[in-house]
Amino acid sequence: MRILILTVGSRGDVEPFLGLGAALRARGLAVRIVTGPGHGATAARSGIEIVEGGLDPAALAMTPDGRAALAGSVPAALRLLRDTRALVGGFLDRAWAASEDVDAVIHHPKALGGSLIAAMRAVPAVPAATVPLLAPTRAFPSPILPVRSLGTLGNRLSHHAALGALAMPYRGVLARFRDRVAGEGRRRPAPRPLARLHGFSEALVERPGDWGPDDVVTGPWLLPPDSGWTPPGALVRFLAAGPPPVHVGFGSMTPGDGAARAGLVVEAARRAGLRVVLACGWGGLEAGTDAEHALAIGEAPHDWLFPRCAALVHHGGSGTTHAGLRHGRPTLVCPVFGDQPFWGRLVAARGAGPEPIPLRALTVERLAEALRALVSSSAMREAAEGVARRMRADGGAARAAAIVEERLARRHG
Repeated sequence: MRILILTVGSRGDVEPFLGLGAALRARGLAVRIVTGPGHGATAARSGIEIVEGGLDPAALAMTPDGRAALAGSVPAALRLLRDTRALVGGFLDRAWAASEDVDAVIHHPKALGGSLIAAMRAVPAVPAATVPLLAPTRAFPSPILPVRSLGTLGNRLSHHAALGALAMPYRGVLARFRDRVAGEGRRRPAPRPLARLHGFSEALVERPGDWGPDDVVTGPWLLPPDSGWTPPGALVRFLAAGPPPVHVGFGSMTPGDGAARAGLVVEAARRAGLRVVLACGWGGLEAGTDAEHALAIGEAPHDWLFPRCAALVHHGGSGTTHAGLRHGRPTLVCPVFGDQPFWGRLVAARGAGPEPIPLRALTVERLAEALRALVSSSAMREAAEGVARRMRADGGAARAAAIVEERLARRHG
């Protein structure tokens, strides 16, 4: 059987789907992924065929218009939308060409047109996400909305509204694509989705009671370890030179001055009497410190570095949040936008970290106080370790792959 995966976005949007693809490959399925640039080597390690889709929201976010839009500029956001529409059209064309011989289409909600392509090819779609935004529920509002609750009815309606708003700016692009390929499709009624795959842990998000049997919570989809990665000597020496440091990194889609933010973190760590590793590879922080208690690195695999750290500070992406708590590390979330406040609230609700501090509100004093709490609170440490124990029961990518294979076999059988 042949599986097409469609995903775009930041590293946190792509790497879980590569982990899912690797698990499908391990079960003997052929996997092709259409995504943005920069992931070829990771896909190749798992035997996944990759097609570059020409759409890279993370790169767009790093342009002057992207940074200005993140900072709240409406004119910049409109220019960014115009550029993105053109790229979405190209992505759809590449995804259509890649879908000709597949048996199912797994698609991220940001990969607009995934369900449409599956319908046009008359193969099952598998909506998949690492954030609980695919299926409406009364339990909580859409995680991309900055609210804790809208009441049971409002919560449920918010999920429909949020997904609709995601696609609304691109309705014209999708309509033109559908008309362009209508004559090439199989034009049979598309089967109902095989499943909706939810790649998060119930240790953080309890499965809503009003979800149906097609909604499967699997736990996070992790990439197989990169056996060829070697830690840089400077990092090894820094870790060996003192007590475990705090790891700080704010991802790629982060507005503002990365160098000034790095200086703030270094000073807060000094005041808290702690050592700190700054992850500067994604742009949220910029290297430049020569302080003895701090080390700036490009990036390192979470599974290697996080167990060697005392605590974590990050932007609250789903993947980073799960990776840190999977190793039982107390966590402070400094959210910027999207689902990040949602994860920050959940970390605090589980007792595994303090209340989130929005990145725009971060100061030396607030961060120093939070850092002291992260490393000194036995309650936070025990709560984080409790979350980790529950996460170890997650099936993750292996369970998601088994569900896809079993349901496809049932369809074909």
